[in-house]
Amino acid sequence: MAIPDGDPCFSRSEHAILRAFGAEALPGGAPGAPGAHEIDLAPTYERLFRAADPLALWGMRAYLRTIEFLPVLLARERVPFSRLPARARRRFVAAWDDSPLMPVRLAFMVLKATVGMAYTSHPAYAAAIGYSSDCLHEERPLGPVPVR
Repeated sequence: MAIPDGDPCFSRSEHAILRAFGAEALPGGAPGAPGAHEIDLAPTYERLFRAADPLALWGMRAYLRTIEFLPVLLARERVPFSRLPARARRRFVAAWDDSPLMPVRLAFMVLKATVGMAYTSHPAYAAAIGYSSDCLHEERPLGPVPVR
């Protein structure tokens, strides 16, 4: 079932989980580039998942809820992932990244790739690394490209 126009794909709490994960998984790249948590990526996530299959959105929302409560269920933390202190979140993200269990590492990579796509496609990041998409909008003749 498609999301009705105007309705968000993710709730505020789900965006908070994505922001908390991004703060630890993608703290900043190139010199001067903001970290994933310093950019409002909510509109980008909304655009990506509005165009996706509804099952992909359902799966991501279920996955985010699972991540949110893993610290409470497995480590007996008193607060969910998005409200943990940065140091504790970093510890969880590092454990998922280095897990001896392949499914845990794969799940980590899926979320990191999702956050990474939104992060690296954001204009603030592109400007910080000096990227310009002008070349994508140039008129070019069709046919073979001459080799020099």
